[in-house]
Amino acid sequence: MKPTLKTSFTSYKPIALISGPFFHHLDHLAPLCHFLNCPLIVDDKETYTLGLKYYPEVDLHLATIDLREISNHYNMIILSTKYAAGELAEAYKAMNIHHMRFCFCPHGWSDKNPHQENQDLLLFYGERQKDLIQSKETYLIVGNFRLAYYEKFQSHFNSLIGLELSSFSNQKTILYAPTWNDHETATTFFESWKGLISYIPDNYNLVIKLHPLLEKHYPAHAYSALSYDLSKPNVRVLFEMPLIYPLLNRIDIYLGDYSAIGYDFLYFNRPLFFLGSRPAPLHECGLKVSSVEEFFQNLSNEQPALKEKRSKEYHYTFSPFQI
Repeated sequence: MKPTLKTSFTSYKPIALISGPFFHHLDHLAPLCHFLNCPLIVDDKETYTLGLKYYPEVDLHLATIDLREISNHYNMIILSTKYAAGELAEAYKAMNIHHMRFCFCPHGWSDKNPHQENQDLLLFYGERQKDLIQSKETYLIVGNFRLAYYEKFQSHFNSLIGLELSSFSNQKTILYAPTWNDHETATTFFESWKGLISYIPDNYNLVIKLHPLLEKHYPAHAYSALSYDLSKPNVRVLFEMPLIYPLLNRIDIYLGDYSAIGYDFLYFNRPLFFLGSRPAPLHECGLKVSSVEEFFQNLSNEQPALKEKRSKEYHYTFSPFQI
């Protein structure tokens, strides 16, 4: 019998952790905790508040993370930070505690470096991750549990997104979801956000979803975007809103660079556009544009020739979810 999410965890008593202001990890760990019926501990008050608002079905706790106390009640820690397992393993070794195991739950799938280390269990969305990572560690192809979670509580999530976008008219909506600057990729946010807001046509809506690490590392730029031209009812800049699939359900056109959200949007099989100087595999599922001006010139391009490719890439990236 093919292992499922629950059968793969029957020998473990898991708990999930988010340490620090990484509220974007909520949309990955909260659904997983719901399906595994395990608790999620956060030690950041803002993350906890957002978790209560957006994921009320999850057993969420605000607490100082006490590794020894956790080891008294659990034998597996689930994380969405790929380097944390190695650090925690060393901490437990120093405490002479040897029964703890570590599971890595990816916070999305993108074309960035997928390499993972020091995990006892890796969760893969689908065959793409398995083929690219070729891990020597134990892995489980878990499927798109985040989509399944959205569909299970769709009414709740659609209501929340409706409130966030309440100023919008009934017209096509564009989502701009840039990545942040890390050691692998450069964001297109700095050179693009102001032009998008300034020149958005009145007959389109625009959502800009800020990556939370943009605010952390470049607060002046992020707050300028959050406050720029607030008079436009067809523009909404989102920051402290971790939801992905509920938001994408309201989107007609995606503009990104290297964010994992682009792969999530493949499910809806709608037009994708990409900024950025470095080519990436996902860019073959949409139209690469060199500037905001070129993007607006191509807004009416429905990309019909790419529908089959987008569907194929989605099913390669995300396997069906089985609880």
